Amino acid sequence: MMVQELTPQAVTLIFAGTNPSEQFQPIVIVKDVKVLSHEPKRWRLLVADYELLTPSVVMNDEFSIELGRGRVVPNTVVRLTAWQVTEVQQSMILLIQSAEVLGEASDALKVLTPRKYKHGSGIDSSQTGPIKTTCGNLGMSRMSNSSHYNSADNTTPTRTSPHDFEKNCMTPLPVDQQTGFGGVVTTHISAPPFIQQAGTVGSMSISAAPVQSATSPYTETKFGDFHGGRSGKAPVQQFSQRSTNMFLPISELSPYCPKGWKIRARITSKSDVRKFSNARGEGQLFKVDLQDKSGEVQATFFGRGVDTYFSRLQANRIYTFKRGSVKAANPRFDRGQYVVTFDEQTEVEDQEEDTEIPGVSYLFLPIAQVLATPNTGSMVDVSGVVSSVQETMLMIVKTGAMSGQERPKRSFTLWDNSGDEGGTHMEITLWGDKAHMDLQVGGVLFVKGARTGEWQNRVTLNTAGTTGVEVNPDHPRTFELTRQWQAAGSPSGAFIFASTHSATGAGGSAGGIGYKPGGAGMVVQTVEQCLEEDVNLVSPLAQGQGFNPNMGRDMHRHVVLCTLTGVQTERPPFYAACPETVERTGLTQAPEGTSLPRRTCNKKVMEEGGLWRCAAGHSSSQPLYRYLCRVQLTDHTGNLDATIFDESGVKLFGSDANAIASLWNGGGHEAAQEHVQQMACWKTCAMRLRAQKENFNSEDRVKYVIMELADIPLVAEARERLSQIKSAIGGF
Repeated sequence: MMVQELTPQAVTLIFAGTNPSEQFQPIVIVKDVKVLSHEPKRWRLLVADYELLTPSVVMNDEFSIELGRGRVVPNTVVRLTAWQVTEVQQSMILLIQSAEVLGEASDALKVLTPRKYKHGSGIDSSQTGPIKTTCGNLGMSRMSNSSHYNSADNTTPTRTSPHDFEKNCMTPLPVDQQTGFGGVVTTHISAPPFIQQAGTVGSMSISAAPVQSATSPYTETKFGDFHGGRSGKAPVQQFSQRSTNMFLPISELSPYCPKGWKIRARITSKSDVRKFSNARGEGQLFKVDLQDKSGEVQATFFGRGVDTYFSRLQANRIYTFKRGSVKAANPRFDRGQYVVTFDEQTEVEDQEEDTEIPGVSYLFLPIAQVLATPNTGSMVDVSGVVSSVQETMLMIVKTGAMSGQERPKRSFTLWDNSGDEGGTHMEITLWGDKAHMDLQVGGVLFVKGARTGEWQNRVTLNTAGTTGVEVNPDHPRTFELTRQWQAAGSPSGAFIFASTHSATGAGGSAGGIGYKPGGAGMVVQTVEQCLEEDVNLVSPLAQGQGFNPNMGRDMHRHVVLCTLTGVQTERPPFYAACPETVERTGLTQAPEGTSLPRRTCNKKVMEEGGLWRCAAGHSSSQPLYRYLCRVQLTDHTGNLDATIFDESGVKLFGSDANAIASLWNGGGHEAAQEHVQQMACWKTCAMRLRAQKENFNSEDRVKYVIMELADIPLVAEARERLSQIKSAIGGF
């Protein structure tokens, strides 16, 4: 569609502070289009009315889509429906938040040569009286009377020729219309309908009474100059910071905010200090989540700002923040559209408690919906009941600034009643200090800002730096989740089977039934498939050896359905362990008001002079006994040997190792020993295995460790097998 008309004086009125409304949605022409940045995509436009040209930045995603599709090019006419005006590097910038593409400009509009708008050349809103002009017989009255503004149908005003406007501005008034000393005239200005009434519109003060202009009727006034004095400046449309005690709402933060902004917010979460290194050297940072009544934003303190504020800032307290910078968020690491950075120049002040500023707010997603999310790496909030918990493990970090350091890790499954009948489970991993939280099966967790990831064909959640975790919060949802979990029979998240099949091999045999903890599809493998896959394992990294991303994997994880057909008999299925309690390693600091958590040493002990001693120097009068033995796993495709540890051993043998240790002290218990070992055999279980290559007696071999073991839900498994049979034969 060819567009013939623009809104007269649109640029002047925008920079004069006229706010967007149903009556004022100016139509302008785009004179130039450029890409400012690609991540995120931002555009710079030059927009103009009949006489004035101004740069602008597109902030709105929907309008950016139109730009990306090529619908907005030079000489495209658009209608502005939402905008802001701010100062960036001493220049006035129009921020387009929403606009509508009307079509291509007519030939008459294409040849317009508007001049650049200069700050101070527009309407002076600081005046308390009406708009002043020396245009005695036309001025804005001609724009109003001949443009026919119609608020009902929002039609485009008819253009008044700039040449006619300037010609009439230069025309001397008749003597009988001149009053006052020196040719001072009294002039009525008839503004457009949206500014005709007395009062304040935007930041302009409007009066309906006539005023005197102490200007010669022969003084030239150029089109667009309405301030009536040399000191007049076009006002900038201020953010609502002015009306909220000089605090900028978080929802209005953007890279284009005026300098000197200040926010007042509550810290809802705070991360640990993280060290890093790059081309500029080593550094440090910590992150906080800030929230006020309007929204939330993630902020990062760098450098000396960490030393100044890390110990001072506390979660759930209110502060004011000044001297920060705003930039676009990186979706891989940040939440929201923008993030804030602070340093040693930042000013932070403590504030009194304000109940109007909310605490942690959640946007919970059902676990079934999170598992169905195709794009991993997003940040989500979830809540549920802890349905299974694993022991805390120490992992060696291979990459990044913490390479070579130990880091605590703990995995558990969370349940809610979303998805299929019986609810859905999902695996979540806690890292760092959070791994030592007191988690119990049946407890309720609220998790804010967990990062989605993919591990062995299933979606998982991991805690990030500012991830918030609440255990059994005092919230109505806590009691509702507990009620639902108990009504569902307190389902365990250890092993849950589903109907996902792997592809059929060349021989036509099925690759195994599907397995997914809480709906995340992990295909169950046969022993033969495990052995074939693990041929490609590489040896683990040696001490001090750098990580090479191009080398093969040094660890595989498998899920198998196997029968235990044998337990080692040449030695006891347990060992004597040190019972001394020691502090858990990998913690940076204990939670406020608590001490560092402790664990048993568990190192192997030897008896010396009536005392049991371990390699760490601890001694005790009586050791603990923990399971450690090798078992044989068998299915219809083959068998393999695996090592089993204490937690899985208790499930396998039906009791802890201390209960059976006496059978191996002294002789005469061979029959009882054999009975214990036979009781563990011929049990078919679901198992999670870890496979790693090791060197034993100068020979490389693959070592399998049973990480988790559980009984098979026979009813659910039988139904699944029956469903597969029906599907294979076409139903019956």
